[in-house]
Amino acid sequence: MADCDKADLEKLTRKYWSDDKGADWYVVHLLPKEMACAASETRLSLDQYDMLVLLVGHSVEPLLQSVWAYKPKQVLLVLNEWYGPGQSGNAWGQEIKRLIESLPVPHALPSKPKVIEPFEVVKAGSTEVFQALLRRVPDRGGVLIDVTGAKKNMVVGAYLFAAFANVSVSYVDFDDDKYDKKYNRPYGYACQIGLLKNPYETFALRDWERVRELYGRYHFREALELLVGPSVQGEAGTILHAVKEYMPEAVGAVEKMGAVLACYMLDFCSGP
Repeated sequence: MADCDKADLEKLTRKYWSDDKGADWYVVHLLPKEMACAASETRLSLDQYDMLVLLVGHSVEPLLQSVWAYKPKQVLLVLNEWYGPGQSGNAWGQEIKRLIESLPVPHALPSKPKVIEPFEVVKAGSTEVFQALLRRVPDRGGVLIDVTGAKKNMVVGAYLFAAFANVSVSYVDFDDDKYDKKYNRPYGYACQIGLLKNPYETFALRDWERVRELYGRYHFREALELLVGPSVQGEAGTILHAVKEYMPEAVGAVEKMGAVLACYMLDFCSGP
């Protein structure tokens, strides 16, 4: 792979770390090679989004990788109030904005993304992040939230909002064997950028709530089909499908619940 000389990239990355090269050097000399390597190994089969929300930590590299990969039209920065002595959230946001705007166009991006101002600067708490996203994220599709590098309580708030609003979440991960123990940092060329599963969809949480509503309205047939699936097609309902994949020990309980709904639907039950 001409675009992915890993030995050369490891040397270049160690030079970046050991010589304390700045972020501008990274954007010019290392980031393009990292992303070419990721693309050559099909790590970047990604959709383009209208808005990319970045939860900003101290590391700039995964943020720039995410912008490069998703090519958003707009970027919203969600920042802590402080990033160490004398480094306010707004000041750090301006630096991230400058770096995003320095990414090559059109080589990396079809057009320069607009970094939205004012930035969203909040206390690093799950409630504050949830409320900030509720204020700033538009009620429409095409939004992606990247949670890489943020504090855990910020990630919790963002993930809860994403599940609530049905917004996609992205995370920049790395191969376990490509982590340099000396510098305590991963090699950027080994990045794996992808979406995290929405727990509401994975565990069919919305469908459980819908079953409860249908049961309360005596719509037993619709509740039964949502729970275990239409008997004609023989396909599992969304809830039974999720339970079989993630909680197989609960399959019997779901099937018994389906049997009870079937009894109510027919207005009689045979047996206990």
